[in-house]
Amino acid sequence: ELAKNNLPGIQILTAEFSDLKQLLKGKIYYKEHPLNHYAGIEDRRTWMTDVEGEFPSFFAFWKRCKKQLS
Repeated sequence: ELAKNNLPGIQILTAEFSDLKQLLKGKIYYKEHPLNHYAGIEDRRTWMTDVEGEFPSFFAFWKRCKKQLS
């Protein structure tokens, strides 16, 4: 409901990322998130700039975040 109200014309797709790439046949922009490993143009976060890379678990990521948030 939140998406419907704030993003008119939104379309939901449930598929593999590779399927999305084939459907769009263009540039894919995505918001950086530690769990995303997409291919495309990454929109970096503007906060916690020292927290970069891939993490084996949420808690490994959280330990790095906690240092910067303190």
